[in-house]
Amino acid sequence: MEGPSLVCYEQNKDTRFFVCRHCKTHLSLYSEMLYRYPTSQVAIFGSMVNVDLFSDKHPIEPGETTAAAFCINCESQVGYKFIALRIETYALKTGRFMVDTSELLFWNGNHMVYADSGVSVENA
Repeated sequence: MEGPSLVCYEQNKDTRFFVCRHCKTHLSLYSEMLYRYPTSQVAIFGSMVNVDLFSDKHPIEPGETTAAAFCINCESQVGYKFIALRIETYALKTGRFMVDTSELLFWNGNHMVYADSGVSVENA
């Protein structure tokens, strides 16, 4: 039986995207990052590819639920998906992902950098 069919973005100067820090599996286009919290390593993404959700849903507060999101290739947890929210805001909406950027690398059109610091992967 074959493994999962992975979505891969073209690595060129016109495409910017995030990958798993551990296995380099492509996870989301830069255009899907809707908000980045300035005082933390958390970002909100509209959609992601190559992720699997943990079947157990975790309540945040009454009426609010998330599911853990994992890289489909190496099974590293990259964040959470909002399954149900009592109150939605500009950034926080049902179906969006809350991602820990320390678990990601970023292709910036020229080279790969750590998504949480912007430091070149080659210089780390």
